[in-house]
Amino acid sequence: MPGRFDAYVFAVEGRFVVRPAVVALEKGSKFRIRNLTGLKVSVELPEGLQSSLSKRKKEFGSGYAEFELSGGSGLYQYEVWVNVENLGGLVRVQGESDPVIIIDPPGA
Repeated sequence: MPGRFDAYVFAVEGRFVVRPAVVALEKGSKFRIRNLTGLKVSVELPEGLQSSLSKRKKEFGSGYAEFELSGGSGLYQYEVWVNVENLGGLVRVQGESDPVIIIDPPGA
């Protein structure tokens, strides 16, 4: 169902990607990211988007993670890593560049 998740992590053409690379949400929204890799994924939001490390970093396997967004309006780059043991550990996932969350003020 379209719109069920805000971003997806998956493998394409031999690399891991996050799509869409840019997500626009309102302050107070939930950000949901779905792991389709079959491997363990780690997602970390920046400090300005979440107040404490325990609320901004999640590690999970198949399935998804959900974050309550508490940052103000702005552009926030977040990090996604896939644990690929045969490649020596963690591999950084990219969007077109680094994946981004944009918080728009309501009514913008």
